[in-house]
Amino acid sequence: MKTPSSMPLKPLVQTLNDGVEFYRAAIAKAEHDDFKEVFAELLDCRQFALAYLQPYVVLETGSQEDGHTFGGKLHHAFTAVQDNCNTDHDLTLLKQLEFVEDETLKAMKLALTQSGNAMVQTVIRQLTPRMQACRDRLTLLEKSIAA
Repeated sequence: MKTPSSMPLKPLVQTLNDGVEFYRAAIAKAEHDDFKEVFAELLDCRQFALAYLQPYVVLETGSQEDGHTFGGKLHHAFTAVQDNCNTDHDLTLLKQLEFVEDETLKAMKLALTQSGNAMVQTVIRQLTPRMQACRDRLTLLEKSIAA
């Protein structure tokens, strides 16, 4: 029962799923409690976005989207190798999560322009500032390390 208007949501939801996985791993690996706290808040933001978008995926495709992007899987494999080569784990985690946030914002823009569903477009427009704030929060965290 897939329709053209649901197709842009699938990669967006998969990208959000990638981020949930990355944030959970980052919380477990982070060395500083303040990083863990920020990562947990950003994980909550992603889960909030998923909670809003999944009903539209179910409505249009008949099932929830629990998959991940190929790029996310590849990035996860690269991250595992990179973790073993770095001494500053928190900075490495931060860089990886910045990549995930950038990919999420790209997927949101693409879904917004490709979706033919006005409600889906409205939801994405409402979620975009929140997701941009997540990306901005990571930038601030990175600047605080450099200072």
